[in-house]
Amino acid sequence: ILWSGVLAIAWYIFAEATEHELLVLGRMPAVTPAQFCGVLHWGHRLQYRMMWVKVAFIASAYVFTTLGSIIYSAMQLRRFAKMDDVSTMKDYMALVKGLPTRNGSDLGAESESKLLLEEMLGQELVGVSLCWNYTEATEVVEAALEEDLKEAEEAFQIEEQQAVNQQELTLADGGSGGTPIQGVLQAGEGADARSDGPRTSNVDRTWRRGLLRIDELMFNVCGGAPADEAAHGPVRGTEGSERLKEVLKGLQTTDTAFAVFKTEDCRDRAVAASEAVSGFVLSGHPHRITLQTEEVEPESVCFHHFGHPEGRKLYKITIGVLIMLFANLVWGVLFYLPYAYYMAAFTYAHGDEPDVFASTLFSMLVVIGNQLMYFICATVSDSAGFQFIDFNQAFYTVLYTLACMINVLVDLMITGWLAYRQMVTLGVHTGTGELLANLETLHDIIEAFSMQKSLGNQIWLYNFPSSFLVPFIVEPIFAIGLFRHLMIVIVRAHGELSPRQCEQALAIFVPMDLGRYADVLANAFLAVCALFCAPGYFHFTFGALCLCHFYILVYDQYRVLRCVPGFNYSTDFIERTGQGMFGVCGAITLSALVFKSNCMKDGPKQEPGFYCVRDGALFFRLGV
Repeated sequence: ILWSGVLAIAWYIFAEATEHELLVLGRMPAVTPAQFCGVLHWGHRLQYRMMWVKVAFIASAYVFTTLGSIIYSAMQLRRFAKMDDVSTMKDYMALVKGLPTRNGSDLGAESESKLLLEEMLGQELVGVSLCWNYTEATEVVEAALEEDLKEAEEAFQIEEQQAVNQQELTLADGGSGGTPIQGVLQAGEGADARSDGPRTSNVDRTWRRGLLRIDELMFNVCGGAPADEAAHGPVRGTEGSERLKEVLKGLQTTDTAFAVFKTEDCRDRAVAASEAVSGFVLSGHPHRITLQTEEVEPESVCFHHFGHPEGRKLYKITIGVLIMLFANLVWGVLFYLPYAYYMAAFTYAHGDEPDVFASTLFSMLVVIGNQLMYFICATVSDSAGFQFIDFNQAFYTVLYTLACMINVLVDLMITGWLAYRQMVTLGVHTGTGELLANLETLHDIIEAFSMQKSLGNQIWLYNFPSSFLVPFIVEPIFAIGLFRHLMIVIVRAHGELSPRQCEQALAIFVPMDLGRYADVLANAFLAVCALFCAPGYFHFTFGALCLCHFYILVYDQYRVLRCVPGFNYSTDFIERTGQGMFGVCGAITLSALVFKSNCMKDGPKQEPGFYCVRDGALFFRLGV
């Protein structure tokens, strides 16, 4: 917020102090061909005459971005170090690797592992938690755990109800007596034949079955659905218990465990002893047993991912990245290309502007494209098998930011190419009177004022409101407000739900994650892309980014304090990843400085030299 606000104010000061018309350069409308010619020549002359102002601003923005990032990183590091002074469970834990595997039928697996480690370390442990390989049985295990929690809550409710009188019990247990979610279709088919009351028509029964199907779908999406025993077998009753025992006995432990020590000093001495001998040797065991510290809390451990081998994780990450690239390509060719071809009819260089429908359609395309990348990247990061949620979120941040960057580049290349072809067809000239079609290098084509005007307008439409604002207005309305209202109505109609199911169903549909880092980074990347185009959009772009991110800050503050039950992130790894990714924005700013300072002189075409390079030499400088 501060970064974008300072840049918006700084550009306004730069323009007012030198040439006020820089604030409208690239945004001046031109309705008739005569007006277009006048705007084109005026813009070309002003662009080159005041190029030094733009270059000076970009240079100042780069210095401010770099120094500000360093200062911010130091402040965040000190803040995290101060917060981390408080001792938590991670300060008493060491991650043990290289342990021999054990079968699920070995009931003393953890106690025996504890005795083994105590003998090696020469000190008593509080306990050892083995990491089991239950990747293939995740659904069964989680369903059984949910059933245990449900039974525990029901037992607690019964104990409370026994402490009150019968009238209070009736009021507390009243409910609406709704229809159960599962099994309703089978129970409803013969209900009319057994009922002594008025018969229900087939239309009413069909309508009711359809509504119950919608209820079931909403519970599956938002939470609170009963265990799907058809998918992974029963988890309740005698049959469920026997089947669960069979599944658990078939599991094996991994070579990893969490050892809990009495004090932090005991933990540190054990880790130091392991490092001193490069791991302990166990007779008859091929691997060394090592201990290491790990900055994780129990809530941030993904225990079901410990069964993923490293090779499989790399394979899934590679496949996920390829899927993301393919989705970007498909989106650009099948969806964005037809729209861009239609929009090419509106030649921004001539002053033609798309109507409200076309602008709204563009905003929806951008929002849908970004949401598509969001779901793909979230799915890839979840399936990659990261053992700690901090690494999962950091990978998602990098992948989503990369996906948005590629998406923007693909869209801008399609739009720029179509706009260029349209202008060539119309015989558009440059400010020096030369046909746009006669320009030979990419630098000269992009720097032509007609292209600067077109690309600047397109990036502005891409930024606001499509990327900066719309997604963050849609999210609270639909993902929080609408879904929560629907679930309140549905839960009210199902009195058979347990308290835990109600709690899950009414939880916020958008959980608290650190994907907001990716949203902020993507918006910052889009904002600095405007530095390559006409400067009339600079203050609008950075000002809109500042205001929209202030709204996001207020919204997230409300979401965290009022909607999210809780979350736990053990380290500042995601913060440091976000800071590193923000360096891309600084790199793009420096690239814009190199691009804009190249061949700054107006007049006859400059010959290649140190201050004027083209094609391969220019791209080499941009890359460096």
